[in-house]
Amino acid sequence: MRPAEEADASRGVLLLPVSGASGSGELQRCLLLARALRQRLPDVTVTMAAAGTALAGLVATGIDLRALPASPTRCTPEVVGLIRELRPKVVLFDSTARAAQLAAARACGARVIYLSSRPSARRRGWRLGTFHRIDEHWSVEFDPEGHLPGRWARLLAASCGRPRWRPLSVLFEAPDPASVPAAVQAWCADGDFMLLCPGGGTQSFGGTTAGQGFAVLGAELSRSDIRTLTVRGDWPAGKVAVEGAALVCGTLPNAALMALVADARLGVLGAGSLLLQALALSRPVVAIALADDQRPRLAALGRRGALVEAQSHTLADRARALWVDEAGRGVLQQAARATGLRNGIGEAVAALVASRQTA
Repeated sequence: MRPAEEADASRGVLLLPVSGASGSGELQRCLLLARALRQRLPDVTVTMAAAGTALAGLVATGIDLRALPASPTRCTPEVVGLIRELRPKVVLFDSTARAAQLAAARACGARVIYLSSRPSARRRGWRLGTFHRIDEHWSVEFDPEGHLPGRWARLLAASCGRPRWRPLSVLFEAPDPASVPAAVQAWCADGDFMLLCPGGGTQSFGGTTAGQGFAVLGAELSRSDIRTLTVRGDWPAGKVAVEGAALVCGTLPNAALMALVADARLGVLGAGSLLLQALALSRPVVAIALADDQRPRLAALGRRGALVEAQSHTLADRARALWVDEAGRGVLQQAARATGLRNGIGEAVAALVASRQTA
């Protein structure tokens, strides 16, 4: 590239996800956006900044990872400094909307995108001190109508002409069986299996961490002539343990996890982003809310018959029942398709490219 083109490419895209000590759905969502954008624009610098503890051990080839002392929400001086250093053309804030950070992004001429995946985060994007600094508000949620939520948001958007509302449904990478670890591929080839995955985060289940609790549940179900595969987000990538008919593995790239979701006879999942990804793939699911913000989503999808709802004390029994109920799984798959959930990754990347060109 010529010097001017190199300088233009260096003014890339900055992604700022809320990030807990051990990672989060927001972190993983921004990571898959970063990978997809790199594939589309390999010469453009893509940077993701998050809590250093969340980035530890993260594999992100070709992506510039910047460690912050804590989640971006709690690091306004560092985030503002990073924005001024990088002078990106586009800044995407995932569930964090500090006014000073938004102002810094606009001051350097960046297009500002705000992404929300739950009602509380969505409301933050429509506060008086924030909405006018945002160019696009992306929603990643079960939203069958796709309309602007609430009279206040509609009034602001109509009177100010911004931000643009973009309902993206759910984001995920295309299933890629080749990206599944070889040991897991070989195990899966031996027969049908039930996939258990609570999702990311640090929620609890059954008096312990969700990862450990789901592994215990998988071991219990495996004693009922069910082959179970549990994915633990609290285990490192590449770790695999097999005991009898139960396999447990560590964290997986999104494309590999989606391949397992697509291949499993039945999914037993937490009600976070992974649930929406599974339903967008029209998979039969037994789901449980592992956090308060997951309960409304679970209830809304349950009312549509798109899944089987469970509590901690009913999860094993409902999973066993659905495992042998082929007709019931078929009904769930039809209802999942009827939700209209779709993969919005292509639209998201196209919007990032367009935002960068107009910045």
